[in-house]
Amino acid sequence: MNLFFLVLELVISQGLGTRGSVATDAAGLDLYLETPEIHALMMEQLERFEACYADATAAGQVTVGEVFVNFTIAPNGKAQGASIHASKSGLKELDDCLLDQANTLEFRAHDEEPLQVGYPFVYMDAVLQPYPMIFIEERPMELLWLRLPPDPALHQALLGN
Repeated sequence: MNLFFLVLELVISQGLGTRGSVATDAAGLDLYLETPEIHALMMEQLERFEACYADATAAGQVTVGEVFVNFTIAPNGKAQGASIHASKSGLKELDDCLLDQANTLEFRAHDEEPLQVGYPFVYMDAVLQPYPMIFIEERPMELLWLRLPPDPALHQALLGN
């Protein structure tokens, strides 16, 4: 492995650098809230959303369908502004319960703009089915830039030329 890629790997794995690095910024917060983290928390909190379906079935309203919920994750990690993007449940009570639960989610704090997230709740076979992904509105990302040393000989050594 040439030295340039070794240095790049070290920078990435250790989070060396300033704001815009892949690890942390000066305040110590992880720069981006990653998709797997959001999905993992949704899976951990699935019981809360299942309770919405249980309440609907206890009231004699059995449903099969899906409800696509949008919400925003603020930089402090709190979910807010949940809304129904689309619903095929036909049950306002179920939709409202899902919104209430989505607005109480808490993710870890992050250092980026509020993040727009969408999650489909799919009800089949009398149970809420875990959905394998979440949807995140496009967001800008800062790229890691490496500066090579001004010494041409060292520059060539790093690039392996």
